[in-house]
Amino acid sequence: MYKPIKIERISEDKLTGKKWGFILFENSLVFDSYMEFERKTPRSKEITTIQYQRIKMGNFNGKELSEEEAPFPDDIKQEALQKLIDQLKVVTWSEYKS
Repeated sequence: MYKPIKIERISEDKLTGKKWGFILFENSLVFDSYMEFERKTPRSKEITTIQYQRIKMGNFNGKELSEEEAPFPDDIKQEALQKLIDQLKVVTWSEYKS
């Protein structure tokens, strides 16, 4: 079964990062979410400071981005596509059923 695609870019000190999320609709891998976060220590909980969500969920106290404002670079697109390809398998019907 298909799993949502997540891509993360974490700083070397692990105190800041960015995450992109994608979901498969029919034959398209759709950009679904983006967030920037920070932490007080490398092990502390992430605090989202900036986000874009295709479907808004709950209250958010940080900066909300529109789809056009959310960073969507080519290297992220290519990595998302590669992750989708890596999930695919070519099997016979018998192998699929088992």
